[in-house]
Amino acid sequence: MVAALGSFFGWLLAFPLAGPALQTLPLDTEGTFWAVLAFTVGHAAGLLLCTVVLKFDRALALLPGVGAGLCAALSALSPNLPSEVIVPFFGLLGLLAAPFPVAWGHILATRIPQGWRARTVGFGAFGANVILYAFNLGLIPAPAAVYVAAASALAAAGVWLFGLKEPEATRQVRFVIGPSFGRLQFLALFGFIVSVYAVGGILYGIIQPYYANVPGAGDFGLLPYLAGVVFAGFIADRMGRRPFGVVTPPVLGLAFPIFMVDRERIAFPVVQVLVMMGFAYADVYFWTTLADIGTIYGGIRAFGLGLGVMVGTIGASFGATRIFGGLEPQLQVLAGGLGVAALLFAGALGTVVPETLGRVRSVSVPPERLILRLRPYGLTERELEVARYLLSGLELEEVSDRLGISRNTLKTHVRSIYRKTGTRSRHELVLRTLEVEASD
Repeated sequence: MVAALGSFFGWLLAFPLAGPALQTLPLDTEGTFWAVLAFTVGHAAGLLLCTVVLKFDRALALLPGVGAGLCAALSALSPNLPSEVIVPFFGLLGLLAAPFPVAWGHILATRIPQGWRARTVGFGAFGANVILYAFNLGLIPAPAAVYVAAASALAAAGVWLFGLKEPEATRQVRFVIGPSFGRLQFLALFGFIVSVYAVGGILYGIIQPYYANVPGAGDFGLLPYLAGVVFAGFIADRMGRRPFGVVTPPVLGLAFPIFMVDRERIAFPVVQVLVMMGFAYADVYFWTTLADIGTIYGGIRAFGLGLGVMVGTIGASFGATRIFGGLEPQLQVLAGGLGVAALLFAGALGTVVPETLGRVRSVSVPPERLILRLRPYGLTERELEVARYLLSGLELEEVSDRLGISRNTLKTHVRSIYRKTGTRSRHELVLRTLEVEASD
């Protein structure tokens, strides 16, 4: 898991996401901007599309590895492309790169114990940034940069296809119980994503060029992030995820006023530590919380939607950075103040998202036994049959195929089941049946 994430995101950071390997392509500054923006748009669209495509077992087993392999091959071909096709090429690259992180997150949510998830994310992010660090230090010759980045994606494809693909095993009935995530909690989490990655992305895009000529900036730059992801991984697996959701936004927000008054560029170490530590905490918190939510509601849906929103936000911040840089100094201060306020608000949103460490547990109960507990709710025999499949964890496509009915008819039965039992989702239906079971 660590090797797969480190390799794939090493490619992502070193090449298509404004990485140093982009310098090997025939692009000027304007072309680079549009290429990176096209990648983020294609990647965000692909991540959202994965919530539908990766529901099928064969797609989940093959698409992530095949997609990563194609990313490697196309990356190696990119230096030979004419400049006019590079922007749409990067959009395609973003689309092909989408299945890998969603499927990786699904495995994190379903096969890695809760007490190891933050460290798995942390060490994977550490490996990815070590690859990026090697590029930044000039340890990789510029002409070979894109080929080294392509090799990282190829390594990720190999690890997936030969070690991490979803096993074809018989389905076990398992009910996962955890903290309730209602509309308010999900809105708070997505508000946290938008605030941290939008404002933080703009802040990063402005700070890095400003301090680029500071002696030692290239050597020091990523060290706080490397330390931060390892620290956050250990603490989040021992003490919980929620503290990082509360602490991260103020850490990022504190960097902006220091940066604005640093006319002599002497505060670079302080600003860099705050920004990179903030992003390290945000990445570990967000990925691990998504995994815990995915254990309850489905890893593919959680990571497809969550990462899709995050990447879309990063793309928006990438474009907003150009606008911010062109503002008058007074307006920059005003916009920065609004950004800091948004980050402080994100810290408040972090308190709304419930703690998930140690609160997600698995309960194994035969669905037939629980179906008996649903009879007092007045369900018809067909509705009880549908409820049995729902409680077994089957997707709606599988249920409609097994029952030989259309999706619309199935949805009618599902709505009727929820109405009669006073529930609004499959998760609430499971909780309702377990409540009845416990009361008997």
